[in-house]
Amino acid sequence: MNIDSFENVWDSFIVKFKGKLLKQSNNGNLNYSDINLVFKDVVLSWSIKTDMEGKWLMDYAVSNPAKGELIKKILADDMTIKEISIPKMPEFLKYVVPFVGAAAGLGISSVCDAGIAVKAISTIAPAVVLYPSTNTVLNTLKIRNNENLVEEYISQLDKYKQSIISIISSN
Repeated sequence: MNIDSFENVWDSFIVKFKGKLLKQSNNGNLNYSDINLVFKDVVLSWSIKTDMEGKWLMDYAVSNPAKGELIKKILADDMTIKEISIPKMPEFLKYVVPFVGAAAGLGISSVCDAGIAVKAISTIAPAVVLYPSTNTVLNTLKIRNNENLVEEYISQLDKYKQSIISIISSN
């Protein structure tokens, strides 16, 4: 039971947590209550003897009872995640940007003293082009924000990993 075996188990734990968070983000927005539920579910793997994490902890506690109890306390009681807020893009932008584009098209065609058909086309065309484009940009930003959010939550767990490694490496 050395640090390398713990790091392998820890990496498996992180992959499991990240996978469940990414799956949750595909279902919609990530919010703290959903993330916390996923986290608590994944943390339970440290107490289930048939899971890789639980088996490692049980084996370690048998060979090092005092250190094993400290590690159990960190994993069961101390390990938490704090809420992170990432600013979200306002949804109304997908309507405002095409409206502004349509207004600009109408304004330019009016200044150029264009006919009714040209004014109609120059008003409708920017709106038709800008709506899906703006929607795509907003969706891309939402996905990127969710990915950044997942990484932020995972990075919070590094201090617990370091605490456990220091316990394992202590005499």
